[in-house]
Amino acid sequence: MTERQHTTAAVILVIMGLYLMRLSAVEIQPSIEGDVALRAEAIVSSQQWMDVSSHAIGGLTSSATPPLPSWLVAAGISVLGPTAIAVRLGALLAVGGLLILTFLIAKRVVPYTQALLATAVVGLSIPMITVGRQMTPEIVATSLVMLAWWSVIRLLGAKTPTSRIVPMVMYALGLGGALLTHLPLSVVALLMIVPAILRRQTLGWSVGGVVLGLALGLPWYGVMISHHGSDFFLALSAIASSSGDMSGGFSSGPLDVVVLLVLSSPVLAAAILWVLFGIRHRDILPERSDVVMVTAGLWFVVMMIVVALSRHHTMTSILPVIPAASILSLAMLQTAMRRSRPGMLLITLSGIALACIAALLVHLRIVRSGAMVLGVVGLAGMFMLLLVATSAARRQRLAVRFTKPLINAAVGVTGLAAVATILLGTPSSVTGGRTVGLRMLEDTSVARSFVYLYHRNAPTDNMNAQLAWYTRGWMSGHNPRYSYQPLAMPADAIDPSVVRAGIGAPWIVYYHPGSAKDISSEIFELLDADYSVAEDTKDYVLFERRLRMRD
Repeated sequence: MTERQHTTAAVILVIMGLYLMRLSAVEIQPSIEGDVALRAEAIVSSQQWMDVSSHAIGGLTSSATPPLPSWLVAAGISVLGPTAIAVRLGALLAVGGLLILTFLIAKRVVPYTQALLATAVVGLSIPMITVGRQMTPEIVATSLVMLAWWSVIRLLGAKTPTSRIVPMVMYALGLGGALLTHLPLSVVALLMIVPAILRRQTLGWSVGGVVLGLALGLPWYGVMISHHGSDFFLALSAIASSSGDMSGGFSSGPLDVVVLLVLSSPVLAAAILWVLFGIRHRDILPERSDVVMVTAGLWFVVMMIVVALSRHHTMTSILPVIPAASILSLAMLQTAMRRSRPGMLLITLSGIALACIAALLVHLRIVRSGAMVLGVVGLAGMFMLLLVATSAARRQRLAVRFTKPLINAAVGVTGLAAVATILLGTPSSVTGGRTVGLRMLEDTSVARSFVYLYHRNAPTDNMNAQLAWYTRGWMSGHNPRYSYQPLAMPADAIDPSVVRAGIGAPWIVYYHPGSAKDISSEIFELLDADYSVAEDTKDYVLFERRLRMRD
C-alpha cells in the first residue's frame, strides 16, 4: 500500500472506531430499528426468509417492507445471538462501504486532501453518527445508491468490453439491493445509470446492468404478490403513508431541511450557497461532460426539494443527501478558489463560520434550535454588511488566508459534535425499554402479565418494538406463558377510564415519549393508591401493584 492509501485507511478506521464507541449502550429504538430486529428474529426462528408474515409480529403489516435490512440482522443474530451488535452489524458494514465510496467518488473531482475531508464530513455528520449506529433502511440504501453511482462512473471510464463487466455487475448489485431495501432510493439508483444509457458505447452494458439489477430485486416482490395479492400493496401503501420517524427532526416548514443540513455539518453550508450562487453565476455550474458533479448537483437539489415537501423533516430523511452535499461543498470551495472569486468564497466561508457557531451551540446543548436560528440570522446580516463595506483587495486577502483553516475548523467542529452525540446521547432517542423489560423479567415467577398504557398516534402503536425486544418474547407473543394488555389513550391527553381499566394487573408500563409533564403527573395521581413506581425512566414508567408487594 502507498502512503496515501495508508492515510485513507487510517482515517476511515478512526471514524469507524467512533461508531463502535458505546454501540451497545444505545437501546434498540422502537421505530424502524426495533421493527427490523423483531422481523429478523422471526426469520431466524422460522427460517422463512422470503415471506415471514405468518410468523412476524403484525403479520403482513410488519413484513411488507423490503427485506434486506432484516436479512442482514437475521444473519447477525444467527452468528452473534440476539444482541444490539448483531442488530447493528449490517449498518456498520454499510457505513464503512459508504465512506470508501465517498472517498473514491470525491477523488474524481477534488484533490486528495479534500476527498479525505469530504469522507470525514460524511462519516462524522450528525445524521450518520446517529442513524448509522442503528439498523435503518436509509443507511443501507444510501450505501447501495453510492455503489450504483460509483459503478456508473467506472462504466463510463472503461475502455474495453472486458473492463465493463465488473461495473455492470456492481451496478446490478446496487440497484437490486436498493430495491430490496428502500423503494424511493431505488429510483435514485435507477436514475444513476442515465448518463451511461445516453452513450452509445455503454448503452448495452447499462441496459444489461438494469436488467440484472431488476432480476435480483424483483423476485421477492413476486413472491409476496403471489402469496397475498392486493393485500400486499395495501400493506405497503399503509406503511408508506404512516411512516415518519420523528427522531431529531422538525416539522414547522420546508426551510427546516436547510437547518437540518447545516447542523449535520457546518461544511455543508457551502452546498446550499453553491445552489444560490448558481442561479445568478451560471459559469460556476459544472459542464455537462462532468458526470460526477452533474449527478451530485442533481441528487442534492432534487432530494432537498423532496425532503422539504415531505411531512416530516428528520435526520433519517436528510441522510441520503449528505454524501452528495459533502462532495458538492468541497468542490464548490475549490471552484471559488480556482476561479478567483474572493467575494463568493468569503461569503461561503462566512456561512460556514456561522454554521460552526450554530452547530456548537446546539450540539453542546447550550441553546435551543429556535434561539439559534434567530441568532444566526442576526449574525449573518452583520457579516453581509461587513462584506459589502470591505474593499475587493481586502476580500481577496481574507479569502486566501482563511479558506483552509476554516474548512479544517469546520470538520473539527463536526467531529466534536459527533463525539458529544456519542457520549451524551441523542435527546430524541427513546430510552427506558431495556430497564423496564429487565425489571419485569426478574419477577416472572410471580407476574407473567402486564398492562401497556400508551398514547395512540397510529394504529400500530399497540406494539412497542423496543419493549418487545427487551422482554424476550413476552410482548411479542413468542412465549405463550406470558401476556400483555394494550390500553390506548388519546395522543395528547389522559383518559381516566382507560387508566382505571388497567388497575389490577401486576405491572403497568406507561409509555410517554414527548408527553408533557402535567400528563405524566395525572397518571401518577390516578395510580398512586394501588401502585408504586418501580422504574421511572425518560420515556417509560413501570408501576408495580402495591398489594402484590405486601404479599
